[in-house]
Amino acid sequence: MQTLMQTLIKTIIQTIIQTMLHATAPLQATAPISPVQNPLSELRDIHLPEPVSLWPITLGWWILAIVILTTAYVSIRWYTRRRKKQAYKREALRHLDKLEIKYMRNANHHQLLNDLSELMRRVCLTAYPRKQVAGLIGSKWLAFLDTQGNTSKFSSGIGLALIEQRFAPSNTQARIPVKSQDPSHEGSYEMADLILICRKWITSQK
Repeated sequence: MQTLMQTLIKTIIQTIIQTMLHATAPLQATAPISPVQNPLSELRDIHLPEPVSLWPITLGWWILAIVILTTAYVSIRWYTRRRKKQAYKREALRHLDKLEIKYMRNANHHQLLNDLSELMRRVCLTAYPRKQVAGLIGSKWLAFLDTQGNTSKFSSGIGLALIEQRFAPSNTQARIPVKSQDPSHEGSYEMADLILICRKWITSQK
């Protein structure tokens, strides 16, 4: 009887131990969770896509670059040639300004007429072939200025003073008389009027 009881107790103890082992096995396989663990630490980092590379350049960009460079080169070339070609005009206008200042100081009509005549011939010899200009005198010279300046003020206005008053007796009056084939243009003019049409003529040249 005593042996039977011992066997029964032993069996019960073994059963309890096995039950406890089975119950604790899943807990041992699971890692313990820390109560202070930050839940954001499990989030993954954001990976941005690789930046788009501009190289190699496509055919369209190459064509656009060539067009832009060619246009810039042609524009600079044209501007440089044009500026160089018109350098004589800038120089002539600066010289005309000096003549005007000089006249305002001394009021010498003859000196101004000689200086203006010389300046206009120098400009014409620079802008036009010498054979076309060098032999022009008198009315033919004034007609040439009218034609090239798209005006009539040299042949029928104050411009006549360049050939009429250049060798006339000294005149100290503020206005100078001019005789014209067209009565509507005959009269007296300010020297400032002559300076003005000379400036307009020089500016109009290409």
